[in-house]
Amino acid sequence: MNNQLIHFILVLGLAFGLGAGVRSAQGQEHPKSATTKAAMSRGGAGEKDDNIKQDRAPNDPNAKAEAPPEKGGAKSRQYASCQIHIDNRTPWYVDIYTDGNYRGQISPWGDSYGYVGCGGTVFYGRATFTGGSVRTWGPANYFVDGSFTWTIE
Repeated sequence: MNNQLIHFILVLGLAFGLGAGVRSAQGQEHPKSATTKAAMSRGGAGEKDDNIKQDRAPNDPNAKAEAPPEKGGAKSRQYASCQIHIDNRTPWYVDIYTDGNYRGQISPWGDSYGYVGCGGTVFYGRATFTGGSVRTWGPANYFVDGSFTWTIE
């Protein structure tokens, strides 16, 4: 009888402890926007950038990219996508990367919208200039939940 009581108390304590941990993670507030200022470098037009895993590439007409549920793709509990808004407040064309993968180029003073997986996302921007100089934004790691705006200045 004593062992059953001890077992019951341990299981009950474990259940309460795990439940409190889940509640605190769900209750965390994450910012819905962030601003990153540019960093300037002298060269680098031909140098490898460690923040870029997959750079711009030509489109493959045979590639099949799955549409997110918000765009008519299959709805699944396993795939959660969140919307991002990139707000370019500079006079330059900027290549945008999320998690090291090229996502597109944003025009001067432009806005761009897209989708990423929800959760921790690394944002990176890179503008290359004649003469070889480069301006970069990030890498900046943010938790994306729902919609998120990244402003670059």
